[in-house]
Amino acid sequence: MSIYRHTKPFVASAIVLVCASALAETPEALVNQALQRNPELNFFVAEIAAAKGAVRTAGRFRNPELSSEVGYKNSRDNSGGASGDGAILALSFSQTFEYPGRIALRKAIANHDVQLAELHLQQFRLTLAARVRTLAYGISSAQQKSVAAREIASRFQALSDVLAQRPTAGVTPQLKHESSTQIRSPFGGRNAMQR
Repeated sequence: MSIYRHTKPFVASAIVLVCASALAETPEALVNQALQRNPELNFFVAEIAAAKGAVRTAGRFRNPELSSEVGYKNSRDNSGGASGDGAILALSFSQTFEYPGRIALRKAIANHDVQLAELHLQQFRLTLAARVRTLAYGISSAQQKSVAAREIASRFQALSDVLAQRPTAGVTPQLKHESSTQIRSPFGGRNAMQR
């Protein structure tokens, strides 16, 4: 009996997103909540309980069987004459006896199935916990990057504000200043506005 199933990524993602609404919780607290609330994990635990019940029934003798038959019987001999008529009632009782060692074999198979199921359950728990931790650390890392990006953006904005307050350096401001005071005509003389 194999109860291991691969976890779908969205199941763990949904659990992390629900549990980490403000991400004020630690990754271990998120793992504990995921292990408590995961419906697939709860199903596996119920399956193991059912397998343990199968171990109990494997160690028992089968119940005896009682069967009954009620009817009417009419019998005739070969010459055509009736030899007997009447109601019939038949009861039978049967009890199955196992060969020596067969019950022990069934118990061993059932115990092996339970042990295998418990190993699969443990593997599922570890896989789910690792997935939740990975997602929680990813969310934490993304939030830290977001804070760092906001801080860098605010620093660049402050630098831009400081640079906007300073006069422009270099030749460009002087050229702009001269061009606004002296507008030359393309024909070599001064413009009529400056005369």
